[in-house]
Amino acid sequence: MNKDTPEQKIVKREIITDQSDPRMIEFRKSNGEFAPGFPRKTVRLEITEYAPDKNNPKITTHFSFYEGERPPGWNEFWGKLLMDWYEKASENDKREKAGFTVYKESDFLSGNYENTWQNKIFFDRKVLKNIAEDAKLHNDIENVRSSAAACVNVLGNIAKKPKDLINFLNTFGMGVQEIIPFPTGVIFGGYKYNDAGNVVFEWIGPKVSPLHERGGRGHNRTSIDAFILAKVDNKVTQIFVEWKFTEKYNSDGNLNKFSGIAGNERLRRYSTCLAELRKRKQFPFKMTNEKGIGLYDLGYEPFYQLARMTLLAKLTKDSEFDNGLKIENYKILHLSHSANEALNLISKDHLKFCPGLQSCVGKPLQEAWKDSVLSPSESKQFHYGYWDQGLKFLPGGDLKQYLVSRYVGAQTSQPLV
Repeated sequence: MNKDTPEQKIVKREIITDQSDPRMIEFRKSNGEFAPGFPRKTVRLEITEYAPDKNNPKITTHFSFYEGERPPGWNEFWGKLLMDWYEKASENDKREKAGFTVYKESDFLSGNYENTWQNKIFFDRKVLKNIAEDAKLHNDIENVRSSAAACVNVLGNIAKKPKDLINFLNTFGMGVQEIIPFPTGVIFGGYKYNDAGNVVFEWIGPKVSPLHERGGRGHNRTSIDAFILAKVDNKVTQIFVEWKFTEKYNSDGNLNKFSGIAGNERLRRYSTCLAELRKRKQFPFKMTNEKGIGLYDLGYEPFYQLARMTLLAKLTKDSEFDNGLKIENYKILHLSHSANEALNLISKDHLKFCPGLQSCVGKPLQEAWKDSVLSPSESKQFHYGYWDQGLKFLPGGDLKQYLVSRYVGAQTSQPLV
């Protein structure tokens, strides 16, 4: 396969800053920005059209992120904007040309899906060699429905071209200006990372866990699915990515991580971290002295994971690598698959052990975390979306064709070989 596909030629790029432009007005109106007391304002929209090439026979359009403070519900609106455009394109025969048929959750759980992709789990298995030997990958890394495999397969390959990685991340409003290549062999807090490339998988931070955990990379310790160094707002920023694919968390063990003897230890461990952040006046959650939500309410596994990520990000901000590079800021990006409704929407059963979050039943998981759990200042550090939707707007080429066929759906029933 030709992996060196030239970039598409831009035939038109429009940057909209005029507040009287009908498209700007429609965008802001749809986002609720004209409501009395709405605190934020969209200041910039970008629309880019690319010339046809061998992979895209017609002009394709890319909607870029906008600059300015992100209003509530922005990711959902932006994703809907992209999907609306995509559906309109299909009416004009573009969908047939692209070969897309979107997967449903049942498709990913079928034996047919497993048989189709079992011999092509990775686009390029060489990306696995970028991961240091001391990082323990998930036991199901060779499973076609593995979340860890999907994360490595997507980000590991996209990251070969920093521009593509920037565009992918910015689909979710990250505002990345530059990717900082990971300095192989660097020491961070006494721990040497021998990983290569622009993405590090199973990141744990320093050698001694700031969360008082024991274990190593990928086992018995908070391990970040994907770690990226980037410039955001002209600051060196660590990006923590939590990646979900077909996971479901319905067992009691995943609904109440703070119960039992192990739960007591977890409460002690993470409440100690929160006490430290409170002293620093950096408390990240919407918790008051006595009423409202408490740490116990974050026992539902997806919330439990995000809570630990938040603590690790905050407690390692301002840390330095031994090469002098200092982390000045952090961002947390939670990505799930749009077809996984069992994860994306919070059910009553999910929160049966979380009395302080009952108002979140029926809400999207990511939105509930941002709006109901995080403090106003912390919510600005959190981004989210559906990673499969971002794939459809990658530059054309063999990688895009594979990833879209593999994770979004395609009219062909066989994988690329």
